[in-house]
Amino acid sequence: MILCLMNFVKNFLLFVSPLNTASQNVITSIFTLFEFVILIQLFKQVFPEKIKKIANIFLIAFLSVVSTYYLLEGTNQKFYEFEILKSTIIIFAGILCLAQLIESSKLNILNEPLFWISTGSLFYFSISILMHSLSWYYVRMPRESLMEKEILMGIGSVVKYFLYMLAALFYRDPSDEKEDASSF
Repeated sequence: MILCLMNFVKNFLLFVSPLNTASQNVITSIFTLFEFVILIQLFKQVFPEKIKKIANIFLIAFLSVVSTYYLLEGTNQKFYEFEILKSTIIIFAGILCLAQLIESSKLNILNEPLFWISTGSLFYFSISILMHSLSWYYVRMPRESLMEKEILMGIGSVVKYFLYMLAALFYRDPSDEKEDASSF
């Protein structure tokens, strides 16, 4: 739910108050970096211990590189390369997470909130990679084509939030399960 709240705040800041393009890019850069960190931390939960350590080292190195790049170049620009790389890493981590969940949960996979979060993230960030890789096409097109891109990203967001909502519905607190088992 933190992801949904964070994205709500980002979109609220972007669409409610009139901002110039540079300010919009700063807000988007900050919130997408936070979203990246939160998703990687969520996916890391099901990884084996060795992969968790590698993921921690990679995450620290990646954040160092990105923050250095933003400090040198400025956050007021849109970095499509970073967006594509970030989306690719999230897709890779989501696929690893799904593989671990399938291996450990077998038939109860639909009851795992992380399954729904990783599925929604895979769907959204796959569309994001597609749209960013086609961004060269949209640069040359009229404003109506940019609206089509925004509509596709909006549909991807709705599906992502729906799957996140399913994750919240299927979440069960482990302490509740212990109380239910002890009552029998």
